[in-house]
Amino acid sequence: MMVTRAVYSCCRRLPVAVLCVGIALLASGCMWGVVRDANTGAPIGGATVTYTDSTGTTASTTTDASGQYSFAEAGLPAPGPVNVRAEASGYKPLTIQVQYDGNPSGFGAVHNLVPTTETGLYHNATWGFSMEFPEDWMVAEGEEQEEGTAVMAMAPPEDGNDEYPELCLVTAGELDPGMTLETFFQLMLTSMEEDPSGVQQLETGEANVNGSDAKWIVISLYDPDFNTDIKSLIYVMVKEPRGYMILCLSEAAQFSDDRSELEGIAESFRID
Repeated sequence: MMVTRAVYSCCRRLPVAVLCVGIALLASGCMWGVVRDANTGAPIGGATVTYTDSTGTTASTTTDASGQYSFAEAGLPAPGPVNVRAEASGYKPLTIQVQYDGNPSGFGAVHNLVPTTETGLYHNATWGFSMEFPEDWMVAEGEEQEEGTAVMAMAPPEDGNDEYPELCLVTAGELDPGMTLETFFQLMLTSMEEDPSGVQQLETGEANVNGSDAKWIVISLYDPDFNTDIKSLIYVMVKEPRGYMILCLSEAAQFSDDRSELEGIAESFRID
């Protein structure tokens, strides 16, 4: 998403990678993906998948026994932002947003649904963590890769003029053997100092997040894509051999109002 570009530019030297969630548009012209259980990874057959494109057009289909779904070429969305919602009995619905440019691509959308017995809890089996997002936030899960963005969640716009809603995302990656929390944190600070995007470090501190030692920082920077100043609260944690970064952003003018909610989301993070 464009709203994360500025924050990631200051962290690009870290041993994690930005990974956008995509919808697959195969050469055949079909839009497809897979729906599965977030805890077990088992495919969910009979799930309903619905898209709504930028014109308000919607289309629905259901998954087969292997959890896969597809939309025929005649039912493809209009170019632009597309919301794709997956629902199944006994699971919390999940909506992701993607940018569709009208051309086929080769990435599949993966919807990991959380059982309703864990309402509000997001679980990532690939990177071994759980956290809670507000019920009305849109959650987009990263594809399974060696390293990358594990999950991204965005608040609904407050009104029609809200172009920069709150955003939280988690990146995870394999660290060099023996790398400590302090070293990982210092690498992030160094990358910020070397970055030309005008990052300013405002506050730093330490915390214990559900049994895991963490270091946090508040930064400010300018997002040229939106001509807006933003602030970000970043938590860093290490559980060998993995490192985790939780990045929570909002428009600078709203950050003081949003901070309590962003801290609550970040501090719901739990390493399994």
